[in-house]
Amino acid sequence: MKGGRHLEVRLGNVETSAGARHVFAAVAKAETDITLLIQHSLAVVGQSEAAEVSAFTDGCSGLRSLLAAAGVTTQPYLDWFHIAMRLQHAKQMADALLTDTAVALADLERQGQRRAQDAGLPSVVDGFA
Repeated sequence: MKGGRHLEVRLGNVETSAGARHVFAAVAKAETDITLLIQHSLAVVGQSEAAEVSAFTDGCSGLRSLLAAAGVTTQPYLDWFHIAMRLQHAKQMADALLTDTAVALADLERQGQRRAQDAGLPSVVDGFA
């Protein structure tokens, strides 16, 4: 948005398998240290050094470094919603490629038939009749 307002918020949710939960959020361009918020949220739900932490993400490239700075070193997982979005984009691209390929092949076949007719040769389709 040129000249308009733009607000980026970093939002997280820390949960345990027992159901303890802590939500945090911060405006990205504010002076809030997001790594401290992550560490604090982990402490609030009782995360210990021995506990395995799994992170889920929307695919943001900067999340790995934020998590590593907060002490979470395991690779984050892409959440199901964003996996589905990426698959939908891939499907749309594949559909477009298939459509473009079919159109290109039909055009190539028409051009070949025209050239064969211009040269006085039977077309491939005529040869099978």
